[in-house]
Order: sequence, then C-alpha cells, then structure tokens
Amino acid sequence: MNKKILVALDLGTKTGIATFGLDGQLLTRNTLQFDSGSQTQNLFSALRSLLTPNMIVAFEQPFGRYGLQVLLPMVGAVQCACELIGCDDVPVNVVTVKKFATGFGLANKAAMIKAAQEKWGGEFTEHEADACWVGECALQTVLDTLNKKESKNA
Repeated sequence: MNKKILVALDLGTKTGIATFGLDGQLLTRNTLQFDSGSQTQNLFSALRSLLTPNMIVAFEQPFGRYGLQVLLPMVGAVQCACELIGCDDVPVNVVTVKKFATGFGLANKAAMIKAAQEKWGGEFTEHEADACWVGECALQTVLDTLNKKESKNA
C-alpha cells in the first residue's frame, strides 16, 4: 500500500494548501489563487491533477453567510474530486481548528499566523497558516480513525 498523505485546504479565492505525512511531518505548503468568477471550477481542476487515491483531504467546514454563499460550492468541488479520485475527505470545524492552534476558538488571522510560525518556523501567509492548522487538527481525527480500523482488523 502506498504511504498516505494528508492534503489540507483553507478554501477561498486564495486557497491555502498544505501536505502532511501521517507521521505528522509538514511536507509542503502553498497558496493557490483562483479568479473569483471560476474559483470552484479551477479548484476542481487543480485537485483532479493533484490528488491520488492514497491521499486524505481535510478542509474547513464553511459557516455563516460568506461561508455558505462562497465556500459551499468549493466544498462540493473538493468532495466531487475526492469521490472521482477515490480519496477520503475530512471536514474540520473552523472553531475547532482555531482553538487547536491558539487555544481560542475565535482567534484572528495574526494569531493563527503567529502560532504557525512558532510551530513550523518561517514566514506564512494567512492561507498557508490556516491550511497547516486544518491539517494538524485533522491528523488527530485521521489517526484515531486509522488506529480503530487497524484494531478491528488485527
């Protein structure tokens, strides 16, 4: 079996993307920028070329007016790409991510960036920082689920 990789996304016109090994190591981070008129289609196309079946995709669950109007179609693109490729997807609550990163569920962008710099070093955009924390938070859920599956199969 191929080694699993977790791909974490901070969805938006500028989408943060981070990849992690299941050992918790941050492998890559970047920001993808899409035109606002076609961001959902462009995200879907990017994911189709990036994802492989050995990947798990984590993303923030949208909430509020902005999240539901703008991000919900992007969530659909993520889930559709995952289904097409054969990846698992893991939605993560935004408040849970912020609390995991900073200890405060309503942390601002500056606090999220500072926490990322302290954990991984270097400079981060707000989108990279959020994607990294989505991944770090999702790893806990993914590892718990994988460990339970392995226990049942043993």
